[in-house]
Amino acid sequence: MRVTIEGPIDIDIATSYEKGYKVRMTDIEGSWTDYFVFDGDSWLWYGNQRWLEIPEEHLSFAHMQIYFQGDPLIETGFCLDTDDDYNYAYDRGVRSLIYTGPGLPAGGVVMGHLYPRNDFGIYGPNGLSVQNVNYIFTDDTVLGSIVDNSEYTVRLYEETAAVVSLDKSTPVQTYTFTNPKRPYLNSELSASMFPTLITPKDQNLASLNIGGEIPVAWNPSPAFVVDHVKLWWSDVNGTDYETKSYLLTTATSEPTTSTTLDTKDLPPANGRAYLFMWGEDKNGRGHLSTNWHFGDDTATTYPGTTPTPDPGFTPTELVCGYESGWVDTAAGGEPITPNSFADYETVVTDCGTALPFTVANVAGSTFASDSEMNTFNNSANDGTANDPKTGVYQEGSETFNFTWYIEDATCTNCTHSYLVIYSDKTVDPNLPIDWLRETYALTGEVGSSYSFVIYNEQSNFSDTYRSTGADGEIWSITRVKQQ
Repeated sequence: MRVTIEGPIDIDIATSYEKGYKVRMTDIEGSWTDYFVFDGDSWLWYGNQRWLEIPEEHLSFAHMQIYFQGDPLIETGFCLDTDDDYNYAYDRGVRSLIYTGPGLPAGGVVMGHLYPRNDFGIYGPNGLSVQNVNYIFTDDTVLGSIVDNSEYTVRLYEETAAVVSLDKSTPVQTYTFTNPKRPYLNSELSASMFPTLITPKDQNLASLNIGGEIPVAWNPSPAFVVDHVKLWWSDVNGTDYETKSYLLTTATSEPTTSTTLDTKDLPPANGRAYLFMWGEDKNGRGHLSTNWHFGDDTATTYPGTTPTPDPGFTPTELVCGYESGWVDTAAGGEPITPNSFADYETVVTDCGTALPFTVANVAGSTFASDSEMNTFNNSANDGTANDPKTGVYQEGSETFNFTWYIEDATCTNCTHSYLVIYSDKTVDPNLPIDWLRETYALTGEVGSSYSFVIYNEQSNFSDTYRSTGADGEIWSITRVKQQ
């Protein structure tokens, strides 16, 4: 076991204890935060005294996703993964929590318990996110304003995420912690900062040899020391498996560059597997990782930067929640079943919650979701189709310029508005396709979270006329308005 003293205790302790220290405990099974106190005669194990596990050491994250097909994706921001081991907090009535602190949205980030799972998901207009990760993205201006050792607070509530309020609800527990270093800026990140894989030799699923011992070797990262490696996959029945190797390294250790993962007697992966390497840097950023996606040639769709709807939860009829589906291709991807703009208006109308809004509601704002971020500049233009304003799209290190404007919907009995984003080679010569256009209908607002239904058109699968042809993609997303 490795025990690392991280600093003086930063929670209120009983006056009978003279001092205490927070420590990081690591063994071959994993790592965790603990506390020890001194009562004048002896050192005593105090425990962390919290009802759940918060991402104290892992708040600042950055990772690089290396897909089986397509370009890598590099992202940075906040990781709010929160575990409720054995549902200890849930059994004491906790149903939601709110994170607040520098760089997070002004109203905090609301999360709801995913019982019977033992974790929480971010809450937005479309309900709780059930993904296994909870990331908050923001732009470099916000990230750059965060000072070292900034203070963050998580408040636990008995109310559900749908009704809890930072102003009106009373927390049953409150925990405060410091984050030693802000997340990396997007402009600070590059692929050279992350480990590169030596063994397995490629990202074909067969190279992993699941069912036996898997040697893994890598070139070390210049930015952080890898402290554990994990392989995750699902079998043909949808059962998840994982195996881990903890390396007992620290941010100041000589880097370890190899390990072996034991998958003996475990079933093969069903078309997909994911190899993760995590570590920490010398500044206290404890959630830095590289994720290699392994696949095989029988798969027809691959993880990519465009959201892929889950067919198990997506209606096939043109009703609220319908999504076209997506397949990645060498040309950048296309909808599985293209839809017309009339189809899109049918879906928006069926939601029954589409709202009107103005240029002033959008100008000067930044909206983020998952890895994407759109900044709508408040330029001198009117914000109409004839005189659009400007903006910037960002996903990891990828950026491009666009124009945007507001228009009224023209469908029968419609009173809502559309936000239209457009770009082509004249707007940004570096745009990877000839042109794109996205039409947004606002269908919900909860705090700083906004839900949209989107009609996406691109030059590789659409003509230039939005009102004709069934050649667009319908999908939905929740975006968080940044500070």
